[in-house]
Parts: sequence; structure tokens; C-alpha cells
Amino acid sequence: MLASLRTADDEALGIDARLIRRLLAGFDEPASATVVRAPSQGTFHRLYEVRDHAARLLRVAATAGEYAAMLMALECELMTSLRERGLPVPQCEYRRDGEGEACRGAHRIARVEGTSLTDFDDDEPRMVQALQEVARFLAKLHRIPGAGFGPIAYGRWPALAGVHAAWDEYLRVRLAEHVRACEARGAISADEARRIARLFEEAGALFREQRPSLLHGDPGSHNFIVREGRIHAVVDWEDALIGDALFDLASLCTFHPERRHAAIRSAYGAGIEPGSDAWRRFWLYFLRIALAKTVHRHRFGYADRPGRAPASQRIQLALARLAEAQ
Repeated sequence: MLASLRTADDEALGIDARLIRRLLAGFDEPASATVVRAPSQGTFHRLYEVRDHAARLLRVAATAGEYAAMLMALECELMTSLRERGLPVPQCEYRRDGEGEACRGAHRIARVEGTSLTDFDDDEPRMVQALQEVARFLAKLHRIPGAGFGPIAYGRWPALAGVHAAWDEYLRVRLAEHVRACEARGAISADEARRIARLFEEAGALFREQRPSLLHGDPGSHNFIVREGRIHAVVDWEDALIGDALFDLASLCTFHPERRHAAIRSAYGAGIEPGSDAWRRFWLYFLRIALAKTVHRHRFGYADRPGRAPASQRIQLALARLAEAQ
């Protein structure tokens, strides 16, 4: 189902020319505006370029229904709030078409000029410099406090409040399921599965001591637009959550080889000494995210890049670093 969602034809998802035109009218776009499907697409949204005198993007939920529309409304509210705080977040507006389970959420987002950080992957000095900028951005973002933990509760907005009472409660959501799935697919051994369960069981008190902050939730290179060596825009806030700031830092590092981690942590300003509690948390979060990513890559049908080690080996990297801390 999820893999087919990513590759499904727009019209098969119910996103046809009539819907696009109704959404454009809802945003008061002129009837003369030209709409072109963007070359880069996500899984849960379809992206279109709206062209006339000013460039902007129309982002449409891939699935209909109240829940998907609510998530888009919340994301737009959050983006607007962060923009008002002076953070580099594109201007966003939200509209919906229809009612009930047939409704469809959409964003109109100002298009920003620049280069995606993914374009730097084969230029190591440039990538490291850009990642240091990303780390400094995250450090600034994480100064925004929240309450509770996990995904932001729409019903409590504008309060930045997570839906879970405890941080470890969020971390354990589908943890056992993900471990079983990784073992079933051969990404981890039975011994590694037992060790992972034990590591998270023993770390409960460590997790519960953490202060809740606003996190981006998906700080991959594809979500950062760079211009003249600076972070010009940060996009895709749908996975934002409330939690331990080190979780976001670990998430950023899962997108990159370990040779880049020290520069990221240094620019962030995190004092993470090998063997310390912060070191254990960082690598436990790295492990938790690696487990989830391994499952999701299978579900969405993502293939490993040719010539590179399997992405699932991030699990073994985290286990190795946690073993060093014992």
C-alpha cells in the first residue's frame, strides 16, 4: 500500500485537473496561472509548480480525509509560527477542498531559490560546511520549549504540546514491531534483537530525564535549501515533534556517514563525550531511528544506492558504539 502510494498516478489518487483548479481558486490564483507537476515528489503529497509573475508551489495531500487534512493544517500553522520567530521557513497558506472523508488538504508555499543540500553529497568540504550550518540551525530551533512528548497535538494548538506524557513512551511506539520486522528481513540477528530490547529497557530512566524541545523530525539533506553558503529555507515540517534535542541531532547523523558526525556535533555545540550519558542517548536514538528507517525503506520500496553499504548497517554501527560505551 505505502510503496504503491509513492508511485501511484495522481489521478488514481483523486488528484485531477478539476481538483487542482478548485484548490487554485481557493487560494485566489488567477485562472490564467500555469500549473506543472514538479519533477521531485514525496510520498504523502503531490507537488506542483504554479507559474505566472511569481513562483510558488501547490502541495496537495496524496490521500483524502479529515486526518490528512488536519496534519496539513497543523504543519502550515507551525511553519507560520516559526517564520514569525525569524526562522528560515517558507511562507505557507492552507486550504481544503470538500468535507468529511472526501476532503483534501493543500498548501500554497512560496518558492525559495537555492540548492538542495543533496546536491553537495559528492563534494565533501562543501557538504561538511553546509551540515555545520544545519547543526547551528537545529541548535536554534531546539531552544523553543514544548510540553509533553511526541507528535504535536492538534487539539492543543497553539500550544506546542506532544501527545505522549513521557519521552520513553514515544520512543517505544512500534519498537518491538520494528525489531521483529528487521529480524525477519535479515537486517539484524536474533542475538542483536534481544540486545536491542535490553538496551532500551535499561535506558528508561535516562530517557525520562530529558527536557522537551521542538524538533524538526526529518532533518535530511532534501529538506534544507542552501544559498550562498547559508541555510536559506527549511521545508517539510510534517514530522515535527516534541522531544529530546539530541534525537534530532542523531536523526541528522543517520543521513550521513560517520566521518561527518564530529563536525555536526561540534557545530551544534553538544558536549558528547564517549561513554557519557549523552553519548548513550545519542546512539540509542540513532539506533531507534535506524530501525524505523530500515522498516520504512522496505515498506516504501526504497533501494540501497549502488556501490554503498546497505542502509540497514546503521543499526550495527549504533550497536557497536553503544558496546564501546559499556
